[in-house]
Amino acid sequence: MLKVMLLLKRKPGLSMAAFIERYENVHVPLAEKHATRIKHYQRHYLHASPRDFYGNEVGEPAYDVITELWYEDMEAFTRQQEGIRRHPERLAAIIADEESLFDRTKSRLVFVEDRISDLGTRVPGANLERDVRRLMDKDEIVDLVHRYSYFVDHQLHDQLAELFTEECLVDYGPGVGPPVRGRRALRALFGGAGSGARPGFLATSHHNANVLVTFESDDRASVRTSVYAWHRSSQGVTPRIWGYYQDVAVRTSAGWRLAERQLRVAGNEHWPVEWHPLRDPADG
Repeated sequence: MLKVMLLLKRKPGLSMAAFIERYENVHVPLAEKHATRIKHYQRHYLHASPRDFYGNEVGEPAYDVITELWYEDMEAFTRQQEGIRRHPERLAAIIADEESLFDRTKSRLVFVEDRISDLGTRVPGANLERDVRRLMDKDEIVDLVHRYSYFVDHQLHDQLAELFTEECLVDYGPGVGPPVRGRRALRALFGGAGSGARPGFLATSHHNANVLVTFESDDRASVRTSVYAWHRSSQGVTPRIWGYYQDVAVRTSAGWRLAERQLRVAGNEHWPVEWHPLRDPADG
């Protein structure tokens, strides 16, 4: 997930109360109307203290609001910017409103790299809210993994595709086919509506266990899930594999979704094609 911050200063002569009211009731609806790639949109209004931490008097801060925008990734942000450059007329109303709302000479855009010090963990129970949220996130991610297997086996392919991000990368192994990029391509891999199981198979049964979730940040996690998958083909054979799904899960505005998935295989029966090995030689 890419987090972008806009640092904005109100127009001279505009009170903070009038600025907030105008931003929320006029500018925000305009922005939301055109936010086709933004997943999260939040405003942090800065009500200044007349003194700093040390009691010194200070002047008005350089910015009045920090606007937070979340994108799936840098590619989604870049595509949005390219669209703006190609079709500036679509944002004419937003730009006109900005001219009367912000001191645009002071506007800044920054990309955010989060670093967190959880000092509350020094006291038992002090960080209970974050701990509960982390447990809820883990449960949602584990449920995401199991829903994938359920949707595959019950041929619910539209619902299956929705478990992934729009720009996901899925790799079932070189013997199955090249990696697919994007939710639409993944959906196409499983055939058209009403086509039954994945092309070439009459039925499947996927079994997951040992779901290991490692959070890389509050919004991104590495997931390792052991899998046994049985397939019944139209030729009467039942190919099977044993291995692991190696996933990357990310938080989106719709909840946790799979951004990456790669299948690594420890062994198989009746499926003699090339697979990614369970252990990547590059890992040493």
